[in-house]
Amino acid sequence: MEVPSPTKVYLATVDTDNCSPSREQRTTVFLSAGNESVSVFIAPSAIRDAGSYSTMPLRLTWLADAELEIAYPRGVQPQSRAEPTMGVNIVYKSHTPYAP
Repeated sequence: MEVPSPTKVYLATVDTDNCSPSREQRTTVFLSAGNESVSVFIAPSAIRDAGSYSTMPLRLTWLADAELEIAYPRGVQPQSRAEPTMGVNIVYKSHTPYAP
């Protein structure tokens, strides 16, 4: 999933991979601008069942051109950056997926 900022200066991208030393599936959100790309969210993928993984239900919302909200399921313990990255403030929010 790719979500450009309102002015398209920044791009938030969700990637799922298993490149960690434990070979566990993980979800990463990258923030990009020009040739620079930085990870701003990393967490184990939400569901593992009989060796297959479900994609973590993330919500990426640009609140302003330099403010990105990353909403992730309750109970997930993400690695994240507290300080602004590349001039963008990142807001982290846990939520209950698929709640009305």
